Amino acid sequence: MIDTKSTVFRSELMEITPELADEFLRLNSRNRTTREGVVRQYAQMMREGRWDLSHEGIGFYEDGSLADGQHRLKAIKRANTPIQMLVTFGLKPSVYMNTGLKRTGADNLRIAGDDMQWVTPKQLSWVKLLNKEFPAIGCGEDNAKYGEYLRRYEHSFRWVAENYTASKAGLAMAGVNAALLCAHISGADTERLLRAIHYLSGGRVGGSEYSDKSVDTMLALRETLLEGRLGKGRMPGQRLRRDVMLCSGAAIKAYLDDVRKTKCEVPLTFAFPVYGLDGKVVYTPTGR
Repeated sequence: MIDTKSTVFRSELMEITPELADEFLRLNSRNRTTREGVVRQYAQMMREGRWDLSHEGIGFYEDGSLADGQHRLKAIKRANTPIQMLVTFGLKPSVYMNTGLKRTGADNLRIAGDDMQWVTPKQLSWVKLLNKEFPAIGCGEDNAKYGEYLRRYEHSFRWVAENYTASKAGLAMAGVNAALLCAHISGADTERLLRAIHYLSGGRVGGSEYSDKSVDTMLALRETLLEGRLGKGRMPGQRLRRDVMLCSGAAIKAYLDDVRKTKCEVPLTFAFPVYGLDGKVVYTPTGR
């Protein structure tokens, strides 16, 4: 077993066998999600003898965990052939590894700390949308501050991700999730919020338990989103994401207040309070 822990930055040329690759992969505790197509391509190049030695190889953090190279290691196992690579030890967690693959913002957050392993690109998109529309949140374009925001409201981010799993085009947009997130952060009745999610995700379900009068509000929102009415005649972009958030927020708030609506329109203001990095309200709905 090779000791990969090191507080000294150093590199050495090593022959990575499939067995050693497997050993190194066991130290992959906080790397990005595997891109299967990349592994397949790398493995084919290795089998055909087209893999050339370069400055890019395998990297380990100071604590011995894998920092970079999981796709190469998995390709070595799949190709079942030893490959010479440069192996670097003693990397700091803040190092941005340029591996030839684009890391998502969520990848970087997961790499930055073990407590961020739950973050997905989808959740990060909610933060970016809110921060764009409400700059007083205080994240700017700083990925570290996005991480702070996700940590502060982790319970709400996880709750929405676990309970709202719609995948159909329109229903899964960041604006819908951002509205649900703000509703949860602001203390909405979770039981009723779950029912709103039920109607939005699945539509009307028969039975007396689904007889509340405001169900039409969520069904109207569902129909609007599925049919893409907010995007008709316009290019997709930030304004559409904003309008989806405003429309979703208005419908969700109306449902929570037991108000029946049969048509969804984009309001001028957002229906829920928005909280900032410091835990304080940075936006209050008009009239409150």
